[in-house]
Amino acid sequence: MSGTTEHGGDSTVDPATTPRAVGRLDPRVWRRGAGQLWSSAADAPLERRPTDVVLMVVTVVTLALLSVPAPGPGTVDNAVTQLLDALPGLLGWFWETAYTLALGWALLLVVLAAFGRSRRRLLLVQLVAAILALGIATALAYAEGGTWSGVWDALTSQDTGRIYPAVRLSLVVAIVAVSSPHLARPYRRLGWLLVSFGAVAGVALEIDLLVGAIAGVVLGVAAASAVHVAFGSPGGRVPLELVVDELEDLGVHVRELEHAPTDRRGVVTATGTDDSGRRILVRIYGRDAFEGSLIASAWSRLLYKDGAPATSVGRQTQVEHEAFLTLYAERAGVPVQPVLAAGTAWGKDALLVRRDDGRALPDLARDEVTDEMLHGFWAALTSLHAAGVAHGQVRPHALVVREDGTEALSDLASGTSSPDANDVVADNAQMLVCTATVTDVETAVRVAKAALPHDDLVGLMPFLQPAALDAETKTATKAAEWKMAELRAAVAEATGVEEPPLEKLQRVTIASVFMIVVLGFVAWSVISAVAGIGIDTLIAEFKGADWSWVLVAILIAPFIQVGQAIATLGASMARLRFMPVLGLQYAISFLGLAVPGSAAKIALTIRHLQLVGSNPTAAVAISVINTLGGLLVQVLVIVLTLLTGLVVLTPSSPSSGSTSTVGGALASVNWTLVLIVLVVLIVLAVLLYLAVPKVRRFVQDRAADSIDALKVLRSPTKLLLILFGSVLWNVIAAMALGASLRAFDQTATFAELILINTLVSLFAGLMPIPGNIGVSEAALTAGLTAVGIPQSAALSAAIVYRIATFYVPPLYGAVALKGMRKRGYL
Repeated sequence: MSGTTEHGGDSTVDPATTPRAVGRLDPRVWRRGAGQLWSSAADAPLERRPTDVVLMVVTVVTLALLSVPAPGPGTVDNAVTQLLDALPGLLGWFWETAYTLALGWALLLVVLAAFGRSRRRLLLVQLVAAILALGIATALAYAEGGTWSGVWDALTSQDTGRIYPAVRLSLVVAIVAVSSPHLARPYRRLGWLLVSFGAVAGVALEIDLLVGAIAGVVLGVAAASAVHVAFGSPGGRVPLELVVDELEDLGVHVRELEHAPTDRRGVVTATGTDDSGRRILVRIYGRDAFEGSLIASAWSRLLYKDGAPATSVGRQTQVEHEAFLTLYAERAGVPVQPVLAAGTAWGKDALLVRRDDGRALPDLARDEVTDEMLHGFWAALTSLHAAGVAHGQVRPHALVVREDGTEALSDLASGTSSPDANDVVADNAQMLVCTATVTDVETAVRVAKAALPHDDLVGLMPFLQPAALDAETKTATKAAEWKMAELRAAVAEATGVEEPPLEKLQRVTIASVFMIVVLGFVAWSVISAVAGIGIDTLIAEFKGADWSWVLVAILIAPFIQVGQAIATLGASMARLRFMPVLGLQYAISFLGLAVPGSAAKIALTIRHLQLVGSNPTAAVAISVINTLGGLLVQVLVIVLTLLTGLVVLTPSSPSSGSTSTVGGALASVNWTLVLIVLVVLIVLAVLLYLAVPKVRRFVQDRAADSIDALKVLRSPTKLLLILFGSVLWNVIAAMALGASLRAFDQTATFAELILINTLVSLFAGLMPIPGNIGVSEAALTAGLTAVGIPQSAALSAAIVYRIATFYVPPLYGAVALKGMRKRGYL
């Protein structure tokens, strides 16, 4: 036993009252140690966990990716088989034993569930997982050309031909994976070890192919995850009778112990009374917890930039962390729920025991919550910050009114003794939200204004957002009668300042997920193009390239920014000098490597206008005008080329003797269907505008910017500069594309080059990807192929064009940025 127990202020402990050490041969150690098979009581509650959903999604995606090389054998399959065959022949008995042990372990788990005491629901989920795995494996095998009889033979015999996926292995993995949360950690690890060796053994014995074995493992995990999502799984809850024994080992005598709601970090909690009648709370970091605070903190770190503090793997370290912060805060005079005991008991579970008297803030009636009480909570949090500690998770149940009427803080498990400024500000924002959920916005802001300095109250506004709150507080805010925007507005009004922008706390957003999907699609397109051409063919194209034309393309490319600078001069109402604006365009090409071009353009333009004494708000207007001007030119180019038939797309084979013009393709389009789709999209857009306030505000703001920007079009000179600049940079870009084609002995008409470049620019501009990396390459290749350029030459030309117009410009863009800064233009 190791740990600490409250014994007043004296550091000495009376041996007579010290809990006796439990020997290794104590029966309780055997019962909780290697001799205990199950992680939880048979009637432990089952819970659905987010990690099961994530695991199910990941495995399904993995199966989809494995379908590309399936069913095999491929080059990798053959190489691995040859490697295993080259191993000493004496390993044959090892592979056979490993394969048999994996099968035997799965069967043993089924037998234990069938004949174990009250383990019939485990048997049920085992059967469901096995049936699900078998059904999916059969469907996949049939889709890859297998037969029903082949699947049955692969399941019952080792002498049949290898089939995709490994059906027998998928059943074994499904049973082991679905049983894992029910098993104590040593047996859980043993099971996965046997499965790992069994999967390798299946390949070594030529029962399965490598791709089939991987698919079998992934399929088994997917089936088990789906069953866990449907039925739930135990969280490794320690039986209460064992908790009582372990508390005795820590010197805490408890009675009337009962499970409390599981902590959202996965830590099991229980409440009861000690021998003096005091209410206590026991936090149990179980050895067998299937999903603990490590996973929760990792998930928080993934989603949010300032997520939950990283949790140590060691259970005792987690307990010691919370105990240390609580004792340190108590020593500093912070009102907290004191720790009574902490340590690791003989059962290898780490436990923390603290006082649990009083009532939490959500348990109080509205008329019981007074301004004095809220002042008390703010005073407690302020004193905690003064002691150099941040709470980390101020939530309603962490705010307690003790039996003597004083306000206190509890649950410092997420706290830190070395907080940064954002940690303190986040605590303040969370406290404001918590107090508003039990009162109202006006009361909460009034009390916060009295409790915090003016600058601290202003500073918390960017953190008044759901991303800064824990799950409990989010739930409370959803049930409240006010919205977060109202709370921010009330704080802004109370402080007399404008609302600042929200702090960007989330790593993962809908936009970032969309970008990942787009990047994946682009990567797939480029890889498919390269795979279809062959890397050897691509290398041969570059070996035979005329590098003088590559140099021409690189030398032409810098003049693209000349046209863009002219368009910028036309879009600005202020009188700007040409050379600084040209340097600005080169600097934008440098920042375009890291951020989307539009964002880089607006940011640098704002800074430039500030430093030259112009109105920085005009930067958005300039961006809008440039976009509209470029869009107008691009639309005109597309319409003219389509109507005149200057461009011939998707040519037929030479033997056909005919070509298919764009006009002919347009004639075959079902324009009625197109019109219906457009009308539906417009109606949906209008409904979205009317129903979603955020969308409505966004459109109204952008419409206001656009209306202001359009005022510059009243000047014929400005309008001419915008159109001339837009035409100029599109023409120069087409010339660079033509030079890239000539490098590979290919040509295209100027109209074709203009159309391809225009369509690619228009399409790539819709993608929120820095530099449109991958998007432009894929689109250029498709466009050039459509006008009759061989695919290998088209991809090679697209690469050269992108090198000339995107990857080389940052070199002189960096020089321009440095020069602009040196001269005070940026």
